[in-house]
Amino acid sequence: MSLPFAIDDLYAGLAEVRGMLRVQQQSIVLEFKVRDSVVNVVQSDIREVTIPFDQILEVAFRKGWFGFGATLSLKAKSLKALEGVPGNHDAELVVSVARKDRQLAREIASQVNYELSEARMKALGTGQG
Repeated sequence: MSLPFAIDDLYAGLAEVRGMLRVQQQSIVLEFKVRDSVVNVVQSDIREVTIPFDQILEVAFRKGWFGFGATLSLKAKSLKALEGVPGNHDAELVVSVARKDRQLAREIASQVNYELSEARMKALGTGQG
């Protein structure tokens, strides 16, 4: 599953992020590039950041007011987990999701949270919690 996402209004509105989020092998992979939002000419190389599930606290899907806008937020256990991802604040990253991708965003949040819960239950059962 690959979810297109955006992070707007970076650097006082001078830049934006466009990318893909995917779940693979007990991790979330963010593949993205940063581009200027003024003339859309300057852009970075494609970057990839992998966030292992054991570094994630929660993933949440939120629909905006009156059905406008939707976001997927990722809360990490540490600042280091989101190092190199523009737009993250206090170990939380919130990305915008297009209307057509809302169901996929819901499914990803549900899948990741289920797997996080399973891992926590397993750790409790083996005394590693």
